[in-house]
Amino acid sequence: MSLLVGRCRCFRVDGDSMVPTLSSGDFVIYRPFYNHFENLSDGLIVVVRHPLKEKTLILKRVYRVSSKGIDLRGDNPDASTDSRQFGFVTHKHLLGFVEEIIKFKR
Repeated sequence: MSLLVGRCRCFRVDGDSMVPTLSSGDFVIYRPFYNHFENLSDGLIVVVRHPLKEKTLILKRVYRVSSKGIDLRGDNPDASTDSRQFGFVTHKHLLGFVEEIIKFKR
């Protein structure tokens, strides 16, 4: 789920691909990319359109940026579908970068 909050957007985490950093039910506040090259660095958590499922949004960490594209990885490799399966993504898939994490109290 993505929700507009001023210039930022809110995204609810669904799944375990980013455990232990993020758990299912947590929320992130992300700032949309206006210039796809700004602030893009290794280690950044980003919201992107899934390259094979256009209507699906995913949350991953930038593992590496290269001339081939952006290598995305989940923090939990056993539960993550990421660039190891679908390959590099392009800048057009990027929606925004995470600025704030709101942990869901369990």
